[in-house]
Amino acid sequence: MQMLRSWIGCACCALLFSSCLNDHNETYRPQESWGTISGNPTSFVIHSDVGNTLQVVENRDPSFEFKDQQRVVASLQILSEKGINTYDVAINAIKPLLTKSPVYPSQLTPAQQDSLGTNPIEVYQAWFGANRYLNLEFMIWSHNPQIRHFINLAVDETQSTDETCYVTLRHNAFNDVPRYAGGGRVSFDLAQILPPEKEQILVVIEWHNYDGTRGRASGYFRRHTSPDQKLWSQSTQTLPSASIE
Repeated sequence: MQMLRSWIGCACCALLFSSCLNDHNETYRPQESWGTISGNPTSFVIHSDVGNTLQVVENRDPSFEFKDQQRVVASLQILSEKGINTYDVAINAIKPLLTKSPVYPSQLTPAQQDSLGTNPIEVYQAWFGANRYLNLEFMIWSHNPQIRHFINLAVDETQSTDETCYVTLRHNAFNDVPRYAGGGRVSFDLAQILPPEKEQILVVIEWHNYDGTRGRASGYFRRHTSPDQKLWSQSTQTLPSASIE
């Protein structure tokens, strides 16, 4: 069987400090894929961020509500290889992936700017996927499951240029009590940050950690490149899902 391209997931690996983006070769959790689905509820395909076409022949997750072109994270089993980077798969579990565009504060009202929040957030994994998305896995502290925490990526319009885009990961806990750790996943669509005449732009992302330090990672977001590239990685743990939007 042809070697299957690396699956997207998060590996338990040593802490890596801010660095330029390189093709990663870590071993990720097997049988998990981040991607975009197309088709219909009874016959759909996952176009994975690493360039595989995953033809779903069995969906074992009855709770999943299909939406065409939705971003998802799927736990799956490979059944057979059908062609170059094309596989028949069975889905064990599949969940919608929160997908947003970066926000530009100058386009927001003062109230909307304030709603972005200033609460801490811990980034576990950060990578570019599908030549389009900034994918993040993170941890936040919360208590009330009825309070949906607000996660956004804000563009620093003062510092950013055509060569470098500075962004900050923002978190609004809406006064929720930080009692329990919860994990979250999000994709930010970066298609609009790359000027049409440019082939690449340096993306610098910052965030505030719970210990008061500032996290920072950077990498080149390119129009044509390896479909899955790592910016940041640190040791992770299995956490219950946080309530986010």
